[in-house]
Amino acid sequence: FDSNEVERIRSSFCIINDTEIVRFENCKIGIMDGDSLKMVTAGPVFIHNNIIDEIKTKAFLGISVKEEITTRRGKFNLIFSNNTVSKLEDSALDINENSFKSSFTKLLTNEICECHQWYFNLNAAVKEDMYCNGGKSDDIHYVLLKNYKEDYCTEKKFSSAILSLIIVSSIVCLILII
Repeated sequence: FDSNEVERIRSSFCIINDTEIVRFENCKIGIMDGDSLKMVTAGPVFIHNNIIDEIKTKAFLGISVKEEITTRRGKFNLIFSNNTVSKLEDSALDINENSFKSSFTKLLTNEICECHQWYFNLNAAVKEDMYCNGGKSDDIHYVLLKNYKEDYCTEKKFSSAILSLIIVSSIVCLILII
């Protein structure tokens, strides 16, 4: 798939057997339903430079390599790079780990960064180079997720914020009493 525009890829939309390589590049996709791609490949998978509005749970889990091929040649690469996604459901980026070694680079999500958001439960490979929206919903400003988490979501930062709030509240109370 190259340079396609699709409103919705429904479950089992694409069933392909015995392809040498899978490329999903430069596409604009509305919604990718769970289990939308059922492909058996004998080589690597490239998901590169796409704009996707929403990826549902386990959309890529149906991509695999035949067991006899992985037994002989080992796992292949599944490279997910330079993609922009407006909304990711939990487990949206799960892949068949028996068939593939994953590489996730420069994943931009338009969801607003929050400390208690589901995407902190994504596997480390996805989070390593994932960016979330550090601005407001209408003013997108991408921030590296791991930096956001370190800067705003650690217990130390949270404890410092609470301590600061207590000190400021105490000062305000003293001023009001005097």
